[in-house]
This record gives sequence, C-alpha cells and structure tokens, in this order.
Amino acid sequence: MNPENIERRALVIQPGAVGDGILTIPLIKFIREQAGIDHVDIMGHLEYLEVLGPQTAREQMISLEGTELHPLFRDHDEFDLPEGHPLIDLFRPYELIVSFLGEPGGHFESNLIYTASMTHAADVATLRLRPPDDYHDHTAYFFMEQFVSQIPGSQLRLSRKMMSLPRICPDTQQEQEAKEILARKGMGNNREIVALHPGSGGKDKCWPLEEFQHLAELLNEQNRQSIILLGPVERERWGVEVIDRLKTRLPVLEDLSLTQVAAVLNRCTAYVGNDSGISHLAGALGVPTVAVFGPSNACHWRPLGVKVRVCRPDSSDSFWPKAQPVLNQLAELIV
Repeated sequence: MNPENIERRALVIQPGAVGDGILTIPLIKFIREQAGIDHVDIMGHLEYLEVLGPQTAREQMISLEGTELHPLFRDHDEFDLPEGHPLIDLFRPYELIVSFLGEPGGHFESNLIYTASMTHAADVATLRLRPPDDYHDHTAYFFMEQFVSQIPGSQLRLSRKMMSLPRICPDTQQEQEAKEILARKGMGNNREIVALHPGSGGKDKCWPLEEFQHLAELLNEQNRQSIILLGPVERERWGVEVIDRLKTRLPVLEDLSLTQVAAVLNRCTAYVGNDSGISHLAGALGVPTVAVFGPSNACHWRPLGVKVRVCRPDSSDSFWPKAQPVLNQLAELIV
C-alpha cells in the first residue's frame, strides 16, 4: 500500500488463449509484489480467464468481447474521444496498464496512453505474446523482461528467481462436480487415473493418437486407468467416426468447461498431453505432467509447474518419442 493509503490498481489486457493467460500469472504476481500494486484486474476472453480465478476477491475479470476497444486501433493522428466516452471511465482507475494487444509504439498503444491521460498519468506497457526464435528463456520470463524494460524511470529489477510458478486451485464445489463427472464414467474406484489430452490448437503439435492409445494400454498393464479429454478442436479435426472408435477403447470426456477440466485434472494422479493450453493448466494445478513436444520450442513453451517433464525424441532420426519413454518419464513423477 502506498503512503496515502490509496489502493493502487493495474489492468492487464490479455487476448490470448488459456495457455497465454496461465503464463501471464507470474507477471501478475511480479507486478503485485515488486511494483507495489494492490490489485491487478485482467481483461480477456472470459471462457479462458474463468479458470484462472481472481487472486483476491476484489480483483475483476473483464470481458474483452464486451468491451468496445475498436476505437483504439484507429490511426493515432485521427484519434479522439468525446467527453464521457466509456473508454475514459474504463481506464480511469488504473495507474498501470499492461497490454498484449497492439505493438509497442503502435497506434493502439499511443491511443491507449492518450485515453488514460485524459483523467490521470498512467504507465502503459505493450508486450509481445511470442518471443523471437533466438530467445533462450521461457515465454513467461519474456513477458516479465518486456514489462521491466518498458516502465520509464522505474527502479524495478528482475532476476530469474523472481519468476514464480503459476498456481491454480479449483474450489470445493468444482472438486465435487469433478468427482461426479468421473464417477459417471466408472472412474475413481481406488485406481490411479491418468488423464490424456491428445489435442492442441496446432495440428503439428499433436503426438500421434496411436501413441496415446498405446500409452493407455501400457498404463492399464500397471493397473492405472486412462481417460481421454477432448475439446471442440479434436471433434472438428478428427470427425465423429474417429472419436466413436476411440470411445470403444477408452473412456472419453467431451464438452467440459475449462473449470470442469481443471477440477477433473486435479483429481487425477497424472496427466500426459501435447504442447497445449491444457498442458499448461495441468502444470499450474500441480498435477504430475508429461508434455510431449515435437517441432515446437520447449524452451519457450514448456508447461510450468512443480512436477512437469518434457518428453522429446531421443534422436534426430525420430520426429516424436514412442509411448514407452513417455511412460518412463511419467513413472519418475508419480513414484
């Protein structure tokens, strides 16, 4: 709290998907702990933000779809807002605004600074969502480095140890709902459950479905149950026939909200998935997680968590690892 005993607020505009939101959590914690901010509100897609949950009861999740930001994309030389425009009041409470929309020095950033300045002086930082190919650290740290470099006159200092791990905790009601969801699939009868998520936003990030099925067979030999988590992307990509065949071999969960997925994962012994937002979610929940990586950059995009392993091919001759090495990584996490 500052000497005047006035609460200091910041806004983070995060238009990305669930993985981007989770990787922003360390930045939000840094802003709160190192920049002296009391509350950090987040604007983004509510379907993704709901799984993060506010860090305190007083912080807000603001719908990006429900906010008319389009005037901020105009050419700055032609930009103006009439007195009483809703955007003026929207940014009024914040002394710090961190945006992943627009480009540093671009029209959106210039218009955002102008809009905030109509009521007060606010620091504005515009961050890129993707690190350059030659960046040699994690994307979450890239966010923090950009933030520190863009606050003029700041005394902020950043070190690697300041990057905390993201943490997500389902509430009691969500946990009970997950228990019921698993029970309807005949799961949870004192056998360990391993959640498998064979999807991802990018098709080239997906470990072959046959390897997930082989992994499930190996887990069954160890008296461990497997359950498949599917989202709308998989239904569109694979089609009904593939999914129906999969259901004849393994229990499948579909059409769950992100909060339901989080609660189900939290009840599982372990998780295996691709380079995907759900893998970031599993890591942030503290679930033992093996993320299978092929062509994407694991240095940038590996899930963060206390029990996370990345499995890649053990030679340049293979594009993907086989099921057995993935099982071996999993066994080391859940012994």
